[in-house]
Amino acid sequence: MYVGVVTILVGWCILWHSRTLIIYSALFAAGFHLRVLLFEEPWAARQFGAEWHAYRARVSRWLI
Repeated sequence: MYVGVVTILVGWCILWHSRTLIIYSALFAAGFHLRVLLFEEPWAARQFGAEWHAYRARVSRWLI
């Protein structure tokens, strides 16, 4: 979902050539990244333990 929302925002930036929208998109992307780092990943580590760490070793955080 996070990647999809940021993709839509970047598409709007390209469509409307808006600097304000670029800043808005960057803030959203940073907010999503911080949410994943500070809340979702620690929760998954507590909830799933070794299984989560094995998954994390195989799969990248975002697209790369």
